[in-house]
Amino acid sequence: MDQQSAHIPFFYLASYKVGTLFFGTSASSNVGSDPVPILKMGADITIAAFTGGLFIGLCLATATYFITRKIYTRIRSCRRLNQDNACESQL
Repeated sequence: MDQQSAHIPFFYLASYKVGTLFFGTSASSNVGSDPVPILKMGADITIAAFTGGLFIGLCLATATYFITRKIYTRIRSCRRLNQDNACESQL
């Protein structure tokens, strides 16, 4: 397993945990041999993981937007002042 795919289980677990906070549910291991509760549990896990991933993604995207905006605003203002060398150390 390469290093990038080693992080995937962490993100799936984090998405699931955040999703369960929204819905207040968790997967139980006491389902027995009846396939209907197992299928329902699969749907609950999928919905919780999707919702958690959506929430985490929106938070990270918002933070990334504002960080990138600040960086590019600073670059633009330095170029306007024609002080590229002086501003590179500030980035």
